[in-house]
Amino acid sequence: MDNFKIDIQGRGKESLAKAIEIAFANNSPSGFARHYTTVRLANELQYYSNPVSKHLTPNLHNNESLHINHSETLKKNESGHLTLILCWSDSPDTIPLPYPLNANGAIGFVEGWLENAGDPGKEPDHDGDNKAGWRVFTGTWGHVSSYTYSVVAVQAIWAMYGK
Repeated sequence: MDNFKIDIQGRGKESLAKAIEIAFANNSPSGFARHYTTVRLANELQYYSNPVSKHLTPNLHNNESLHINHSETLKKNESGHLTLILCWSDSPDTIPLPYPLNANGAIGFVEGWLENAGDPGKEPDHDGDNKAGWRVFTGTWGHVSSYTYSVVAVQAIWAMYGK
């Protein structure tokens, strides 16, 4: 599926397994991840104006522009969030896995990475509690940043609970 996109945040192994199964079912042509990488990613929000014809958008007055924003996930080595990316084919800067991982194999691999290497960042200070959590995602077209053969990306995050 070319226009697949997922972004799930949660906590717990059962939910993590279901999120990874969804990604593999929709974003891995062979059903396997064969390569991986870890990078630091950050979302960058860009704003720009686009002059528009008055007859296309009658609610705008003369000389007004349509303001648009666009979010893009980029590699940011110093300020980005540590991210594990599983890929179904070789991409630049990826490492071959010792053997192909199906969804079940990837679940164990991701759980191990979260427990041993995942970095949720600074714990949020808010009026509530924090627990270790995760984020499972892809960008538009199932890609993650410049990794066009990605199956899924995973980040350790803080799950926040209010009072």
